[in-house]
Amino acid sequence: MKALFLDLDNTIFDSKQAYDYALSRLAARFGGYFRGINFLEEFEIHKKEVKTQLKGHPGNKNRLLVLKRMADIYWEGLDAEKLLFLEKNYFKFFKKNISEQLRNNRKGYKKLFSLIEQFTAKYPVYILTNESLRTQLYKISWVFPPNLRVKLLSSEEVGHEKPSQEFYSYALKKAGVDSNNTVMVGDSMEDDVLGGLASNLKTFHLTEIFGEESITEETIGVKKYYQAKNLPFVLEKIFEEFQNK
Repeated sequence: MKALFLDLDNTIFDSKQAYDYALSRLAARFGGYFRGINFLEEFEIHKKEVKTQLKGHPGNKNRLLVLKRMADIYWEGLDAEKLLFLEKNYFKFFKKNISEQLRNNRKGYKKLFSLIEQFTAKYPVYILTNESLRTQLYKISWVFPPNLRVKLLSSEEVGHEKPSQEFYSYALKKAGVDSNNTVMVGDSMEDDVLGGLASNLKTFHLTEIFGEESITEETIGVKKYYQAKNLPFVLEKIFEEFQNK
């Protein structure tokens, strides 16, 4: 049995663009909830603090934790309704940007989803992510067509984050495959490439989603990995390899 492991953020869609857009819109519309401060600057400061405090913990990317930390400092007391309102609008803006990305590259995404559907008909396809399950379910529901039956594994479920071997061992066991028959594709050199290599997976480092159709072989230490700029092109090559094995 063979399996395909895919990262989600900045691999399937441009998460950084969606994040920047959502945060800027949140600041423009509701930054007044935190009077007398630069909302964007303060958010980044407290995001780093949360990441440091919760290093290695699946909750270290939770935006609500950042907003609560800001509220603890700048509000006189807890306003749970207002915090949840801010989180709700953050996701609303995030979703809007994802929709724009899909609309602006219909052809590319049509091909991408068709290829993933080909894989799911024959092989397990797992989305492996370092995020909370709820957040990633939102993103998948906004990005993927409803009939596309991929599987999701979040760090919150595993209790460990990529690039840990505990995460990858859990994913391999869940998929029912061994590392020699599994390919990992993602944008993060540390989480996806080095993490995959440490668990003996064949790995692809994706630097763009719909860029030039090329693949180059690279090395790090004594191990090799592949670098690419076009996800559909990579999936075509992996599918051919799976079929020929």
